[in-house]
Amino acid sequence: MLDKLKRTATHSAIFALGKLGSKLVGFILLPIYTEALLPEQYGVLGLLEVVELLFVHLLSLALQTALFRWYTLSDDLAQKKSYVFSITTLLILITLGLLPFVIYGGDMISSFLLDSSAYGNYFLYLYASISFQILGKIPLTLLRIEEKSFYFAVLILIQFLISLLLNIYYVVFLGMGVAGILIASAISNGVILLLLIPYLFNRMSFNFATPELKSMILYSLPLMFAAITSTILSLGDRFILTKISTLEMVGLYSLGFKLSNVLKVFIVDSFFLGLPIIGWRVVKEDSNPKRFFSKTMTYLVFVLLWIGLAVSAFAKGVIQILATDPLYWGAHKVVPLLVLGIVLMSIQRMIFFQLEIVRKTKLIPLLVSSVLIVNILLNLMLIPLFNMVGAAFANVLSNLASALLAYFVAQKFYPIKYEIRRLLVLAFVALVLYSITLLLNDVLLVMRIILKGSIVLSFPVLLYYINFYEPVEINRIRGSSLKLKKKTFSIFNFYKK
Repeated sequence: MLDKLKRTATHSAIFALGKLGSKLVGFILLPIYTEALLPEQYGVLGLLEVVELLFVHLLSLALQTALFRWYTLSDDLAQKKSYVFSITTLLILITLGLLPFVIYGGDMISSFLLDSSAYGNYFLYLYASISFQILGKIPLTLLRIEEKSFYFAVLILIQFLISLLLNIYYVVFLGMGVAGILIASAISNGVILLLLIPYLFNRMSFNFATPELKSMILYSLPLMFAAITSTILSLGDRFILTKISTLEMVGLYSLGFKLSNVLKVFIVDSFFLGLPIIGWRVVKEDSNPKRFFSKTMTYLVFVLLWIGLAVSAFAKGVIQILATDPLYWGAHKVVPLLVLGIVLMSIQRMIFFQLEIVRKTKLIPLLVSSVLIVNILLNLMLIPLFNMVGAAFANVLSNLASALLAYFVAQKFYPIKYEIRRLLVLAFVALVLYSITLLLNDVLLVMRIILKGSIVLSFPVLLYYINFYEPVEINRIRGSSLKLKKKTFSIFNFYKK
C-alpha cells in the first residue's frame, strides 16, 4: 500500500515541477506586475485568467480524461493510436471553427465581460493561448500515461523560461502591460505544442474511431461541465466583485488568490496529474483498491494542511515583499480563507474519482451545479457586507457544501471508509497552530519568522504526541530517518577523507 502511495507521490512530485512552469512565472514576476500595473489593471488580468481557464475546460471537452481511461485500459496498440487521432482531429476542428467569432467579436466580448470595448484585442491573444493549450493537452496526457514525467518536466521548464523572458521583454522593456503578458503566454504555449507534435504523430494512426469517440464524449462531457462549474465556483467571485465592488478590489483579491494558489499549483494540480496514473492501475489490479484511496485522502489532507498553514502564517509578510506598491498589501486578509477553500476543493476532487471509477460522471456536474447556486447567493449576500473577505468566506462555505454533498452521493455507488476522525484531527491541529501565529504579527521581524517557522514545523511533531500516526506509519518514518542518517554520514565521511 505505502509503496503504491510512494510511487504516486514520486510521479506527482515530478509532474509538480513540470506543472509549475506556466504558473510560477506569474508568481515570480509579481513585483514587476504590481509595479507596472495598477490594481485595476491587475484586476483585468485576474478576470482574463478566469476566462482562459473556463474556455480551456469548455473547448477541450475534458477529452484528455477520457483518453486516460480508454488508452490505459486498452491492450490494442492500433486502437490506442486511433483514439489519439480521433480526439486530436476533433479538437483541431473546434479551435479553428471558433476563431472567426473571436476575430470579429472581440470588442463585444470585452464590453460584456469588462464593461469596456477597449480590451477587444486581448481576447485574440487569449484565444491563441487557449487553442495551443487545448491541443497540447493530448500529448501531455500521453506523457503522463506512459509515466514520462522527466520529459514532461523538461518541456514545461522550457515553457517557463520562454514565458519568463518574454514577460520581462514585453512588460518591462516595451511597457505593454496586460497585452504583453497575454502575448507571452500565447507564444510559450505555442512553442511547447510545436515541440510535442513529432511525439504526438508517433502515437496516432490515421484511423477515425467513431463509435469509441462517441463513448468518450459521453463520458467526458459531464466532467467538462463539472470542471467549468467548479471553476466558476472557485473563481467566479471575481466577476461578482467586478459588478458589486471595484476592479481595484478584484486586483487585491486576485493577488491574495495568487499567493494561496501556490498550494494548488505545488500540490493539488500536480497530485491529480499523478493520481490517475496509479489510480486506474490500482482499480484494475488491486483486490482492495478502496484502502488505497482512503489512505491517499488522509495523506493528501495532511500535506495540504501543513503547507497551507505555512502559506497562511507568512502571507502578510510575503505580500509586502512581493508587492512593491502598498495599495496591494491588504490582499493578505483573504489568503487563509482561500487556502482552506483549496483544501476542501481537493477533498471534493478526490471523492469525484470514486464516481469516475463506477462511470457515474453524469452526477458530477449536477452536484457542483447545485452548490454553484449557493455560491452565487453567498457572494451576493457577503460581498456587500465584507467586500473581498466576504467573497473568500463564500468560497470556503461553498467548497465545504460541495465536498459534503459529493461524499454522501459517492458513498452510495462506491463506498470508501475514509479516516474521518483522523481528518478532523488534522484540521483541528492546523487551526489551533494558525491561531497561535496570529498572535505573533506584531513581533519584531526576525523573531516573528523564527517563531512562526517553529510553529509550522511543529505540526507533524504535535500529531505524533497526540497519537495520530499508526504503527506502520511510525515504522516507515523511522526507516526513512535511518536511511537519511546513513546517507548524511556517508557524505560527511566522504568529504572528511
